[in-house]
Amino acid sequence: MLPTLAPALAQLRLIPSILRAVNPKLYYHLSQTQPFFALSPTLTMYAHDIQEYGEISRLFDVLLAQSPVFSVYMFAQIVLQRANELFETPADEPEMLHSILCKLPQPLDIEALIQNTTTLFARHPPESLGTWRTVPRYSVLRTARSLNESVKQTLEDGEAFFEKQVKELAWIEKRERIWKRVYQYQKPAGTVGVAVLIGVASFYLRRPVASGILNVLWRYLGGGTPGHHQL
Repeated sequence: MLPTLAPALAQLRLIPSILRAVNPKLYYHLSQTQPFFALSPTLTMYAHDIQEYGEISRLFDVLLAQSPVFSVYMFAQIVLQRANELFETPADEPEMLHSILCKLPQPLDIEALIQNTTTLFARHPPESLGTWRTVPRYSVLRTARSLNESVKQTLEDGEAFFEKQVKELAWIEKRERIWKRVYQYQKPAGTVGVAVLIGVASFYLRRPVASGILNVLWRYLGGGTPGHHQL
């Protein structure tokens, strides 16, 4: 299990992007509501929310045969199908909207949902969404984006991707801490130079020089020794 939920939350941010591409009015209506309402269904492949064994089995067959990101698209489709219901609740009541979205509609037409999600996925693939770039590089959503790639992957490949994603999360956290320091100190000339260096370090993420630059920046900004800050 990954040390944080950050990758899962990044995946959920694909939902607003899908809504924006299909129904901008609904997207803006839900813009004050974070997509955390979809965390449980997408992580459990809906088994936590659907009671009928036959429906769960049917969904598992579909989700396991599709790209991992298909589960996220399925929840986006559920939201799209509930547009009229959601518009009845004011946009300035995000807590109420969140409460509604946390519960799947009943009854849920599984076959229609599968067909509509398949169409949605084909018309608006992940690569067409602006937030796709925020999904970690070694997330299963990327490494198994193609079914041909996922079939060829071994258990050892999965373990290697997992370790790389853990390191990537550590890098992202360190980078965010540096940015916070930059904004805190607000040194006009120095901030520009630091921002450029951070950009260079980000570009050369996997090269030894990046680690050295980050260590120097962290000490410069008063953060002590980076190695002492663990996830």
